[in-house]
Amino acid sequence: MGKKYLTILIVLAFAITTFFLSANLIFADNADKGFDEVGYNQTAGIFNGTYESWYKDKIGGSIEGTIYEPYRNDKLLMKWNSEWVRGNEESWSNPPYNAWEIQQCNGKVPGGSGEMWTYKFVWVGSDPAPEGGYKIWGQFAVIQSHGTVDNEHIWDVLAGPAGLGAYFQ
Repeated sequence: MGKKYLTILIVLAFAITTFFLSANLIFADNADKGFDEVGYNQTAGIFNGTYESWYKDKIGGSIEGTIYEPYRNDKLLMKWNSEWVRGNEESWSNPPYNAWEIQQCNGKVPGGSGEMWTYKFVWVGSDPAPEGGYKIWGQFAVIQSHGTVDNEHIWDVLAGPAGLGAYFQ
């Protein structure tokens, strides 16, 4: 009976060791799929940084003297789907796209603007913007924009429908 338990214990120890070694390899392969030094997690489709870190990465140079300067310390959270990635990779030349992006800006941080905003963008191609929204960047529409300025909540845009899924084919 002792040899049977010893054999089971050795097999179990081998299985556990193999699991942890393979899990470690899996985690090591995914180590580069988290957030980078700027704030992007391309795997998850998320940016979590500041306007200044975004500006330096995407536009380059100093934020001084730009329209973004007052927001330099504001926290910027952006989320997008895989269709947004596909469109960017193709320079938006192979429509249609079921692409969306959400931006949330929080200026209620030390040194921030004091403002808070949420934006929702969808790809609409050559179609007009939905009622209550407006076109931006040529083939996109703002379907929702609202925020707080001087502690007053402002609805800038509330298109109908305001849900992201309503714009997908």
